[in-house]
Amino acid sequence: MRFYILLITLFSCADIFIPINNDYKSIYLDGNAWIEIENQYDCDNGLRVFDNDFLMEIYFSGGENPTNDAGVLFSFLGKATENFDDINCNGNWDTNEDFNDLNGNGQWDNTEDLVDNEYIVLAISNDPSNSNILSFYVNNERQEIEIDNANFTDSEEFHLLQIFSYEGTIYFNIDNSLVYSVDDNIMIQDESLIIGALANESSISNLWYGHIDEIRLWGNSLTDEIRTFHYEYPDKLIDTMQNNIICNLIGLWTFNYSNPSENIDDEKCNQINALNNNSCNCNLPLDGILYTFPGFEVTYSSNQF
Repeated sequence: MRFYILLITLFSCADIFIPINNDYKSIYLDGNAWIEIENQYDCDNGLRVFDNDFLMEIYFSGGENPTNDAGVLFSFLGKATENFDDINCNGNWDTNEDFNDLNGNGQWDNTEDLVDNEYIVLAISNDPSNSNILSFYVNNERQEIEIDNANFTDSEEFHLLQIFSYEGTIYFNIDNSLVYSVDDNIMIQDESLIIGALANESSISNLWYGHIDEIRLWGNSLTDEIRTFHYEYPDKLIDTMQNNIICNLIGLWTFNYSNPSENIDDEKCNQINALNNNSCNCNLPLDGILYTFPGFEVTYSSNQF
């Protein structure tokens, strides 16, 4: 399993149902494009919900990879000592005698030695030489798992990945079946969520080959029943118009577009505000950007989970 970091110049290329009246349902990444969702806001509204109980769902397929390099479905790269300012995400400075904030910029001073831009906080990659293997990275530790009856080189074979954290354990489900779990906590601060590559602000590598159908981020792990519901009914977020579970939706990124776009908008408010009976306050979108290497284009597709 090989990872390479390369320096590059980046180029940007009404109900409870996900809308189905558009031409496109997914995007096909073929080793030349990726999506960045920039971290913003606070512990309750931004990507830092990963610091606590969370659920991320990705409907995806693999694809033929002509290289020998592992493709990364998504990644967070960061520091080995993430959240040194607020490790429990409670909105208060933590006590640490080794650090100060003398200039009042909201960041600890003297942290240069702690930065490691290749530290993998959370990621999943495949193995081009083994079509049914995925590797799970949590805090720079890798675990390779063989997934029975899966073929992550088949672009027509879609799967649902569900990653969720609950009471200090991180779980990885593929198609509603637990394939791996580890006792650990994810801690991020300024990193972006990268879909389709291993990347940070200055480097990109190990791009994904395959479809991305939809991505959902929830502010807690939900329940076994709801996660199963999302597997059995992928076009639904909730099952009734009165269900306030949707208030826990932090981000929703679909590709149900009439026209291809480099702007990957967070569509959660469209769904939340369409409900007649809910008490959610929806704002603070987490919009994404689609990037490509210079001279390449991206295929939008009608294929879906």
